[in-house]
Amino acid sequence: MLVMHQEVKSMQHTDTELLKLAIKRSGVKMCYLAGKLNVSYPIFSALVKGRKQFTESQIEILCEEIKIHDPAMRTAIFFASHGA
Repeated sequence: MLVMHQEVKSMQHTDTELLKLAIKRSGVKMCYLAGKLNVSYPIFSALVKGRKQFTESQIEILCEEIKIHDPAMRTAIFFASHGA
């Protein structure tokens, strides 16, 4: 079961630098985004840093809030490949 969890986890890998840049460019504050995702600031920070995984609904909300409308950009940020 642990192996299965790792496989699922490896399917989503956040490009943290690209996400941080997108948040910065949007001008939206991290604490505001944490509230929109209904998580604490420390949890949101862990999500952004790739220590925790975003849920599909969190990705949808975050993309809307920071104005990521391009599907390719969304994929590049939230589903980046590990070893490339």
